[in-house]
Parts: sequence; C-alpha cells; structure tokens
Amino acid sequence: MTRPMETKAPKADSYKPPLSQYVPGDYSGKNAAGWEPVTDCVLVLPDKPLRKTASGLIIPEAAADRHAMAAESGILVAAGPDAFIWNSDRTRRLEGTEKPQPGCRVVFNRYSGIELSGDDGQTYHILVDHSVKATRPL
Repeated sequence: MTRPMETKAPKADSYKPPLSQYVPGDYSGKNAAGWEPVTDCVLVLPDKPLRKTASGLIIPEAAADRHAMAAESGILVAAGPDAFIWNSDRTRRLEGTEKPQPGCRVVFNRYSGIELSGDDGQTYHILVDHSVKATRPL
C-alpha cells in the first residue's frame, strides 16, 4: 500500500502570490474619466497590478491584463445620485449610513461591472453600488 505524498501548505499569513500584488491607480482628486455614473452605479479606478515581481521577474503584458481585470480594490471616483441609499434588493432606503465620498478606497466583487477607458487614458470600472463591499477614507 502506497501512501500519498504529503505536501505542506504555506502559512496563510506568509503566502502571497506574486501576481496578486497591486498598487493604487493615479487619482487626481477629480473625475478625469469623462464618464458620469447614473442611478445606482459608481465609477471606480481599480488598482493596477505590479509589472515586476519582488524577485525582479517582469510579468508579461497578457498576464498583467488578466490580473488588472481581476482587481478587487480601487478608488471611488464618482457615484450616481441613487448609489448607496437603497438596500441590496431596492425595497427600502438605508437609514443612518453615511454615503461613501469620491476619493475613498473601496473593495468590490472580482470581475464585476464594465471596463471603460477614460478620457485620461486610464481604465475604470462602472459597477452597481451593491458590488462595493467595503470602504475606507484615503
């Protein structure tokens, strides 16, 4: 009887895949995208993946593009007039919660929303407000 090979999993707090490292996008403090979200949508400048690993390997363009689409955090650039005021099924208004302001950091669902190219040449995501899961002021 043969025993299966034992493999040691890396510690959760010490393992960080090199391609999952991101840096914040260039946010000037105003909406330079040329796009304004409507109703309950928000415009987010997603974080950009690093182009070089810690060991100095250059990440190929195709891999970097895939990781850019998979970003889960970014900067809130603009919010539509109905964003963050309704619960997720849109049946009642939220009471006692503060609406996130442009410039705050947000965490959102991976692969959510639509990718847009802004007037400033950067790539943005337009999402429904309930795709945003957490916020933090800059």
